[in-house]
Amino acid sequence: MRSIQGDKTKNGILAQQPELFTPMLNISARFKPKTKSPLAPRRLTASIGSTVAGAVLCLLAQWAAPSLAAPAMVNLDDQRFLIKDDDANLAKLSLVGYGKGYQWLNRPKPTTERLAQGEGYRYGNANAPLRWYLGISSQGEGIAINAEVDAKRNVALEYLGLQLEILEPGQFSHLMLTNSSGKNQKLGLPLAKGEADGITQVTLVDKNNQSRFSLAFKQPASVHMDRSLRIKMIAQSINAQQSVTNQYTLSFPQPGKFYADISQHPVTSQHNGWYAFTPKSSTSASEFDMSHWLQAPKKALTSDGGNVLINDKPAKIWGTNVEYAAVAPSHRDAEQRAAFFAKYGINGVRLHKLTNPGWEGLGTKRSASEFAADKLEKFDFFTAELGKHNITYTLSPIWDLKIFPGDKNKLTYYDELAKVGHTRGAVWFAKDVQDLHIETMVNLLTHKNQYTGLTYAEDPNHSFFEIQNESDIFFYTTDRFIQRSPSYKKMFAEQFSQWLKQRYGGHSGLVKAWGRGAIDGFKGKGAFADEHLDKNNIYPAGNPWFWDNQINDSRLGKRLQDTAQFLLETQNNYYRRAVEAIRATGFKGEIVTSNWQAGSGPAHLLNLYSDASFGMVDRHNYMGGADGPTQHKLMPGYTLKNDTMLPKAGSRLLSTGMQQMKDKPFVVSEWLVVPPAEWAAADTTIMAAYGMGLQGWDMSYHFVSNGNGFTGTLNFPREKKFNNLTPVGVGLYPILSRMVLRGDVTPGEVIATRRLTPEQARTGSYDFTSTSVQTQDLKGFDGTPSQKALAVGQVLIEFTDKPTPSTIGDWQKYRKGKTIHSTTGQLKWTEGDTAQSGFIEINTAGTQGVAGFTGKQGFNFDDLSITNRSPYGVILATAQGQNKTLANDDGVLLVAMSRAHNTGMSFDKDLIISVGQAPTLLEPVKAEVSFKRTPKRITVLDHDGQKTGATVPLKDGKVQLDTGRDKSPYYLVEF
Repeated sequence: MRSIQGDKTKNGILAQQPELFTPMLNISARFKPKTKSPLAPRRLTASIGSTVAGAVLCLLAQWAAPSLAAPAMVNLDDQRFLIKDDDANLAKLSLVGYGKGYQWLNRPKPTTERLAQGEGYRYGNANAPLRWYLGISSQGEGIAINAEVDAKRNVALEYLGLQLEILEPGQFSHLMLTNSSGKNQKLGLPLAKGEADGITQVTLVDKNNQSRFSLAFKQPASVHMDRSLRIKMIAQSINAQQSVTNQYTLSFPQPGKFYADISQHPVTSQHNGWYAFTPKSSTSASEFDMSHWLQAPKKALTSDGGNVLINDKPAKIWGTNVEYAAVAPSHRDAEQRAAFFAKYGINGVRLHKLTNPGWEGLGTKRSASEFAADKLEKFDFFTAELGKHNITYTLSPIWDLKIFPGDKNKLTYYDELAKVGHTRGAVWFAKDVQDLHIETMVNLLTHKNQYTGLTYAEDPNHSFFEIQNESDIFFYTTDRFIQRSPSYKKMFAEQFSQWLKQRYGGHSGLVKAWGRGAIDGFKGKGAFADEHLDKNNIYPAGNPWFWDNQINDSRLGKRLQDTAQFLLETQNNYYRRAVEAIRATGFKGEIVTSNWQAGSGPAHLLNLYSDASFGMVDRHNYMGGADGPTQHKLMPGYTLKNDTMLPKAGSRLLSTGMQQMKDKPFVVSEWLVVPPAEWAAADTTIMAAYGMGLQGWDMSYHFVSNGNGFTGTLNFPREKKFNNLTPVGVGLYPILSRMVLRGDVTPGEVIATRRLTPEQARTGSYDFTSTSVQTQDLKGFDGTPSQKALAVGQVLIEFTDKPTPSTIGDWQKYRKGKTIHSTTGQLKWTEGDTAQSGFIEINTAGTQGVAGFTGKQGFNFDDLSITNRSPYGVILATAQGQNKTLANDDGVLLVAMSRAHNTGMSFDKDLIISVGQAPTLLEPVKAEVSFKRTPKRITVLDHDGQKTGATVPLKDGKVQLDTGRDKSPYYLVEF
């Protein structure tokens, strides 16, 4: 599925994690801080202007569920504690410890004990070398924290103590440090690296110069700043039998409270008037049905320049993913699933992660390259069933390929890789590992489907084949995996050394080219000590951070440039071998090498160049979700990422398009607005209208559809959160699939073509900026031009043979105030001022409507008018027929969708209090819609697209929609 970037030390090197300590802490706090804050009490009012945005803000303030909780500290999971007030989740407090060399000190899950007004947490047993105790309780008007650390033996440290992480640093002015002399020091946010001694109090100050909370220390402490603030209890070392304590007082401008369990937190989300979304996921005929739209490929999918071709005609694939063992469903499930996909206009399915045994895929425990016969039979039936419904599929077999005893004779250093657990890292350069991967892929492609009589290489329904999911030679984790296998690491260094010898002749030539300072320049950062070309021990230290920040460093620049070139050639050599083997099976479809990132600058661009050299460009991106363990779970006590693209045009998911290549098909084979993000309906609409439409993307595979129809909850199954079988995902497809497959939105003009040669990428000397930010699966891209240009027209990258100036058009001439118009005139994006503001307008012949935080205002389109009576919603109308428009179709589908929650789901601000249970609830939308043609009837459809018999009255050609009244977001307008 997806790669996880590990923690890094301050030097950018991945830290080891020894099980070293357990903690002790006790917190006592009063309302009045022990050191008087120089700041005035925080005002609880704010002025809002009289603009439209201000009116929307006022409306949102009335619409949002009120917070019932006072300022508080909330225990999230016995390891992290949230500091919040009535307005926001402010900060997280946790224990932090670093051994020598900034090795992260893990904390085992503590035992707990009841305190009078709180709870105590003991981290570690009596035999642990280092133990903590943390006691937190409500005391008077504040919160008291006692911390204690003791050691069973001498322990060397960098430091340990409490970590204070400000959650949204851009929303506040600064942190105020007060020392034991009463002097104050302002720290700008986000925090830069720094140190301060003798500190007795920390205060968070907002942009109105008001205190939001203060944390006072009984004993003065040294603090270390590096994005978060670390309050040191112990620095350098703690001796055997030594015990260190400190008391802290957390205060707010109002009385605060400690919640020892997330379940004690008051429920704040309200669902009055919301209605249950209860589809049967029926595949029988309905007004939604698009199965007759789908066309069967008669030969392999190909491409022509920037277009994907099905049967030699340009086509769009609007698809979904099925992953892991779900790719081998029962026959009954396969039939239901394929029919359900066809009904909703899904014409492509990415079958992902096919290797490894058990829940992961189709593999066995005998060999990585072997597939289980019983699973293959179900897999064959499923792919054949997809073909019966004219749905293409793509194969993405390998992410982390696990090895087994049957692979021992195939791998030179089998025992080392067996300890690593998989082959990621070594596959990029080790021929024996590459051979195993190629054997695995060839075995799958040459397997004959018993239901079609075709191999997977011969089947024209097989649209494209993927060599490697979410990994590349430039990515952060690659070096980490190589470091865990000493023999393969040595092999990698020998290959680089031989490459350097061919380039420079010998060590003296290397020193002359690099400079003496580059030799041993990465000592302590993964490279070997005492580097010398004659020893074949020059290691190609690879981490995107190096290229993003040091590519032109006077000491390391030339070395990094050579390393980048070597890695590029090495990755390409593997891709070349893999492509040759794939083609030898007879496969004539498209090939994707990989779909992952590599930092922000040179490494990112070289990796993009590598992928584009062998086929289509494919990328993944996500937004929303919750910050649970590994960010793959939705659990109480974690924070909801409730962001949306709406306030900033071209941001988040859509910014993925900043990687689109000239004359190359562009694929986004994994994307999702991760539940329970509340604004998913509008963001999903943006991906269809702006991504597949204006940007002209060729393929989209929404992630993930592991069920046979809509799921009863947003998270499926249980705490898993990657799921698009929701009303705000696939539930919008009766509209969005028609808009995409009919090509309602015309691709925009090319606004910018950023040009560079591979050499310019390697040296970081191109004439535009390219930036990316990645937090695990969540990514954002920007640069020259701004990502906002994606709301105007296409932004492309072109690799050239010789340096050629980029062409950067003036996208801002399409901006009128806060509204950005597309070059086609079909789309408008009105940006917002706050996190919950902004909207888009769609005005095409086939689909028209609005999505976002519109407030109560009207919109006029070519064939209809809409006045939204709700603060937020997606209200769209589309022609029902394949070759029809809103002006001439006898049937028009109308959807009005807002937020979706599980029953009983509850948040306080972005803090998840309860995940809830089935069924999913939908927030009502009220709107007035009028058509230029006079409808003869407007019928309420049920959640499967069947007519309910209920109609909505027309008055003066207008219809008053109320989805809460009608208990459905779907309507059929008949003319």
